[in-house]
Amino acid sequence: MKKIKKIKVSYVMVFVIGIFIARGIYTEIANKKYSVDFSPDATGNHINIEKIDSSTLSNESGKVAIYEIERPTNITDDKEKALKAFGFTDDYSVDENEERFFITEGSKTLEVFKNTGGFNYFDDLLTRPETKIDINTVDNNKLYEKCEDILKVMDIQDISRNSVEPSYITEMGPNNKPLEFGLLGVIFKRVLDGKNVYGADKIMFDINSEGNIASAIITIKNYKKIGDKSVISSKKAINKFKSSKKGYIGTDDLAATDSKINESALCYWVESYNKGSQITKPIYMMKGETLNSEAKNKNISNKLHIMTNAVD
Repeated sequence: MKKIKKIKVSYVMVFVIGIFIARGIYTEIANKKYSVDFSPDATGNHINIEKIDSSTLSNESGKVAIYEIERPTNITDDKEKALKAFGFTDDYSVDENEERFFITEGSKTLEVFKNTGGFNYFDDLLTRPETKIDINTVDNNKLYEKCEDILKVMDIQDISRNSVEPSYITEMGPNNKPLEFGLLGVIFKRVLDGKNVYGADKIMFDINSEGNIASAIITIKNYKKIGDKSVISSKKAINKFKSSKKGYIGTDDLAATDSKINESALCYWVESYNKGSQITKPIYMMKGETLNSEAKNKNISNKLHIMTNAVD
């Protein structure tokens, strides 16, 4: 009888252990859905950073909302709005495939993405300007407002102003500073639940010296919330990065080996707008600096950027 009892206990132990193993495997598989699959060279094989001071990071974990790219309910209406926003008349031609509408009229081309409601626009006559822009005469606020009018017509939501930067640069000066350029890039960022969205979510307009839009791209129209997901702390995330090297690290200071992180923000990453159902993946965007090089003496930036998954 005693022997039978021992066998029964052993079977129970094996069963319990099996449950824990299965649960761990299931959790790992499930979490992959919410993790960015960084390429093997994403960590930057040219980067010599060996030490990362992460004492400023938090041990606090939590939950974040998860969003999915909202598939358009009326892509024909979205197409008509885009045509109106960019001044197309009725004299245009339309072609299409499974993913996009292709609309042309003279020098203008408009692509409307069926999966996301986004679009890509350009005018061949304006994308390679000969007239240079005098940055001292630029009113950034007016540029933003011009682009925001189009975003409102297209019903693009959850956006925030980001930056205005030189585009179509024809001459560079010292420290990679643009000296001559013919377009200004007006860039917006997507903000969901107070968190910036990076990756395939692009919102950018190129404007020439006369205030005309030469090109524009908005890859994704809108998102919808589909649930919540637990995230690890920024401290645990950087420790996982240190041990696995799964993430991204970048700096212009290639000689440095030591660094420290000054700040960290929980954000979202979207991998593609061309594929089917895509969700926002929680990531940590960390900013810091290199410590033990002569970058400052060589006019090299010592800024450090790290991106790593926020899901265990």
